[in-house]
Amino acid sequence: EADPDSLLNTVREVIRFRLENPNLQADGDFKVVQANKGSRLFAYRRGNLLLAVNPSKHEETLRAPSLREPAFRIGTDEVWKENTTIGPQSFCIFRI
Repeated sequence: EADPDSLLNTVREVIRFRLENPNLQADGDFKVVQANKGSRLFAYRRGNLLLAVNPSKHEETLRAPSLREPAFRIGTDEVWKENTTIGPQSFCIFRI
């Protein structure tokens, strides 16, 4: 429990974030934003949140302009003006 980067503490953070955000509840709306053939990146919108999942071994590009730093992340990302790079095996949640 003392290690802030432990799996236990990561799971606690995920649960806390979900409980604090009504758009992540089971009855929240769901809209696919990006799911392109040949890309492993999957991005979808839940209310005012944009979630991006990259399970691949390579960086993937999320084409969503004007994103700010993620509200929650596991892994890496790099936000640019017109798109965002989601690192390998990463997950990010952006407020939009």
